[in-house]
Amino acid sequence: MEWKQAGFPGSGKHNYSVWAEFTLADYYNVSDFNVWFKDETTQKNTAWQYKIEASIDNSNWDLVVDQTENTVTDKHFENIVGKDYKNKIYKYVKVTIVGAKTDMKPWPAMTEFAAYGERATALTSDQIAKGTESSVSIYNPGNVGSNVIDGDVNTSWIANGWNDKEASYGDVTSEGTTANYVVELKKMTKVNALGIFFAGDAKSSAWKYKVEGSVDGTEYTTIWDQSTNEVNAGSNGEQFTNIEEGTYKYIRLKFTEPIEKAWPAVAEICIYGNQLSNLSLGKTAKGSSENRPATNANDGNKSSLWVADGNTEKLGSWWKVDLGGLKSIDSFEIAFEYAVNEKRDDADANNNPLYGLPHKYEVRGGGEAAENWSDEQWDKADLLWSGSQMTKEATGKISDKFKNKNYRYIRVKLTGIPHHKANADTDDNHAWAEIAEFTVYGEATAEHKVVLNGTTETTVADGATYELGDAKYGYYSDGKVYAPNSEITVNDDIYLTAISDVSLKLANAAAIRIDAEQEKPGGIRFKTEVSATTASRANEQKVKNVICENAGTLITVNDVLKGATLDLAKKDDLGKNFCADVVNTGWYKETNDTYCASLINIVPANYTRFFNARAYANIPYENADATTVYSEDGAGEGYTGTASKSIQGIASIIQKKGYPNIDEGLHDLIDEFAKENQNNN
Repeated sequence: MEWKQAGFPGSGKHNYSVWAEFTLADYYNVSDFNVWFKDETTQKNTAWQYKIEASIDNSNWDLVVDQTENTVTDKHFENIVGKDYKNKIYKYVKVTIVGAKTDMKPWPAMTEFAAYGERATALTSDQIAKGTESSVSIYNPGNVGSNVIDGDVNTSWIANGWNDKEASYGDVTSEGTTANYVVELKKMTKVNALGIFFAGDAKSSAWKYKVEGSVDGTEYTTIWDQSTNEVNAGSNGEQFTNIEEGTYKYIRLKFTEPIEKAWPAVAEICIYGNQLSNLSLGKTAKGSSENRPATNANDGNKSSLWVADGNTEKLGSWWKVDLGGLKSIDSFEIAFEYAVNEKRDDADANNNPLYGLPHKYEVRGGGEAAENWSDEQWDKADLLWSGSQMTKEATGKISDKFKNKNYRYIRVKLTGIPHHKANADTDDNHAWAEIAEFTVYGEATAEHKVVLNGTTETTVADGATYELGDAKYGYYSDGKVYAPNSEITVNDDIYLTAISDVSLKLANAAAIRIDAEQEKPGGIRFKTEVSATTASRANEQKVKNVICENAGTLITVNDVLKGATLDLAKKDDLGKNFCADVVNTGWYKETNDTYCASLINIVPANYTRFFNARAYANIPYENADATTVYSEDGAGEGYTGTASKSIQGIASIIQKKGYPNIDEGLHDLIDEFAKENQNNN
């Protein structure tokens, strides 16, 4: 990929605003990024703070990775793109270093950058039913509309919109409609990005147009408005955009203003998205009665029909399909044997027999219990879609009211049936009750990656369980910790890091906690270091942050503890009046691995008493009870499992060392603390 940069190697200050921009070889769905920073002497122990942005057009940028508050001192970072951006496509990536948390003054320097993802693929010709152009240039009759959807940017459609002499805008038909092109997709599709390659000598101009989407080919919604566009298309005539994801079967490009001395010319329309699955295809189906099998209506063949017993049942006939499990439904498509003519005289008894009344129907949904519902229960079920049509086929979206619910059973009830030319011209003359094909659209059961320690372990279906391994302290993912040897439910791609060790190193020392607002401000403070060992260095600090949020220190006095083990159970035995549980509220000062706990307002009579302290942390598993880690003996020189110190003893050590780093104004106070005999005066 191409690299652009501004400001590297930078100013040498702690706060920067330097960036490097990369142009990818094509349009990509980007999943993650790796960044390597320079690791020379001045860069060591530096927590680089940066952000990564991505763009489809080098103009509008999304913040896909935010490390502007990073405190991890490492040279290599793995960055996962948030799920809000996984369906978007990008061609440009920008890394901006905004600061550095360090005692040194390093120049910002990045040695390597990697973007990972899959090349974005537009819908191909076999996923497109057809394209329909408003007109073809009378001067370029070979530039037909089919060129727009052939996957070849070297062919084009030229509309009969304006010419060099008149520079008049609009299709030269009697209706005066603007030049437009409609792409009909074979299936309902969740569209999330669009691209257009304009053609001709003016292909790189600032074209003005709108792109609209429709479910039924009749009612359109604007999904990309370039009617006031002033930005020239690229050197190849290209303009691309990400859009808010929506379900459509028809995409229409409409030119809104002319380019002087140029006819509307398009080489290719690129549509990006996921075609929805036919959830009903081949599934178990049943009709209220069956002159022809109910399975004909979901066999993928519109020439086969489900037909009810037309002699005894017409209005109110129903057809039902079992989707095989609860499904998230997006939209529907229904097809009948024939379209409906307005008048009886327009109908042909043999080839086009229907007239007068529209096809009318109600589509309702039910859950697992709906298999044996009565007609009365079905008539009260969720109304997902209803229709009244003279056309042979129709499509529709599920009602917004129910789009977030899941259904297993879908029932179509025929509430209106057209007249038939072969029958008498009476009000109760109805054709037989039939459906040629009914399609329930939705996303097939999604599959998600389970990535463990940077390697994809497996792919599982949405909602499936995954059994975790035996890492001692479980697995970290996105701010949460999961217990070892447990199961998790996977509803999205999940990136897990094994936590092999967690330790709390309680200093075998203490400090006098001075509260200047007290007359004799006695207090004591204990300090604990937190460490975590994970398979990914980039996640170690995140795990430590979780521990910090759930840590604390137990403090009691030696003569109350009487040699017993100090833990949370003992705290409960002693009660809050004899054992303090100092819950941690954050890291100490500017550190990212140390926290402190203090007792204040200690009366002088207790300056000689030994206070015992022990650190703890509850690891809060999402899928199991928390496990508690304590400070233990054997953590190394200068550390202990339980610290036992007195204010008088600490003050005496300070005296003997000559009051190091203590303001002279506090020496008398230290001397007061160091007295061997104290009283309450």
